[in-house]
Amino acid sequence: MGAFIEEEEAERVAVVFYGLTLLALVIALTFLTRYAFGQQQLLKDHVDEDTAAERRRYRPSYVLYALAIAVGLVLPVVAVALYLGIALYLAVPARTIRRLARLR
Repeated sequence: MGAFIEEEEAERVAVVFYGLTLLALVIALTFLTRYAFGQQQLLKDHVDEDTAAERRRYRPSYVLYALAIAVGLVLPVVAVALYLGIALYLAVPARTIRRLARLR
């Protein structure tokens, strides 16, 4: 097992596979939210335009994940750092980012 982990090619394959998995999850989430917003009876009354705007934040993640996957083919460690950065971008609400930007 230890010899397998030390192989650089195995690391590269794992990082690219992980990136493809993350990309597939973002695509699935996008289709799910589009379906839900198309079927208004699935949404609660308090879902407003802010929520719709929040889901638009996922659009750049397609390109970012594709870029990170391409980087993972050459520099797997850098790709993992990019995956973390993308995850933080998607996890932190836009309101929080705007509030922090105003504090500066």
